[in-house]
Amino acid sequence: KDTSFTVYKSTWPMTHSVGTLYFFVFEVSADVARAYQRDTKYSTVGHELIKDVYRWQHALKDELWVFQNGCWSKDRDLWAAIQRSSWDDLVLEQDFLDGLRRDTKTFFENSDIYKDLGVVWKRGLLLLGPPGNGKTESIKVLLKESGQAALYVKSFTTQVGPEHGGRSIFAHARANAPCILVLEDLDSMVGAGVRSFFLNELDGLVS
Repeated sequence: KDTSFTVYKSTWPMTHSVGTLYFFVFEVSADVARAYQRDTKYSTVGHELIKDVYRWQHALKDELWVFQNGCWSKDRDLWAAIQRSSWDDLVLEQDFLDGLRRDTKTFFENSDIYKDLGVVWKRGLLLLGPPGNGKTESIKVLLKESGQAALYVKSFTTQVGPEHGGRSIFAHARANAPCILVLEDLDSMVGAGVRSFFLNELDGLVS
């Protein structure tokens, strides 16, 4: 919008990461400055730019969200692996595969029915079995076929405990809904310290 910006970037070391802060500096007319002084909710071209940057940064671009070491990051390699998956790669009973596909498709197509019935719109699929029987590959193909945003959780562990990790995970899932939240090797992730909280999130009142 014919506005020049000077961007200052500050970084500093943290325990397990690097802190970053950006300052956007730009000139405005005296009228705009007075309007902003009168009402701090007044939107300037700077606010518009920062909103667009924020939306772009948090949008998935051939990526999926991965939660590990207490924070979310975007993973393009995992997304690419999902795109390469195919039902033809699975050696499973056709009725089982058809049921998985139908159940997932029906859920995402019928949010209005859940709302009309006053039922919380969420659905769980629990895949059980020994290593190598197709659980992970089935999940990958379901993610590809559904076209929904995908969130993959590797661990609940954070510096301030697993419950904080659980809250971050489900808050992010709700912010990105509708989506598919993948919790692989769930039995090893959900220990006694987080089990009650986790079950309430799965089966509680919140969508």
